[in-house]
Amino acid sequence: TEAPTFFTPAPTMSPTNMPTPDDYPEMVDTLWPISGSALTESGTPQNQALDWIAREDSANRPPFDSRFVQRYVLAVFYFSTGGDQWLDCVEGEQCNRGNYWLSGDDECTWGGIVCGETPADVFTINMGE
Repeated sequence: TEAPTFFTPAPTMSPTNMPTPDDYPEMVDTLWPISGSALTESGTPQNQALDWIAREDSANRPPFDSRFVQRYVLAVFYFSTGGDQWLDCVEGEQCNRGNYWLSGDDECTWGGIVCGETPADVFTINMGE
């Protein structure tokens, strides 16, 4: 199935480091083979992750960066497992095992994430007991 035609996010009044509206279609094109129509269905973990990475993620990885997809997949994991209800490493709160999830920090430093050194690909997610 082909990626849908959609409206891009509204421009902001002041400059930001967020992706531009021109990046949004490329984001959808990059992520469509992974998530399909769930990407654009309001309220799905995939749609929440797209919204977060397009509007809130200060890491600002371009869609052609392989770690853009990795970051998106981790955000889907966060939203699909009720990340806001976790007991540790919740977005915006202190994390005893690294940086909190969905922070602007490198995703390899998020609590419970273990990455290889070269390339920095996630190979373990350790959420504890």
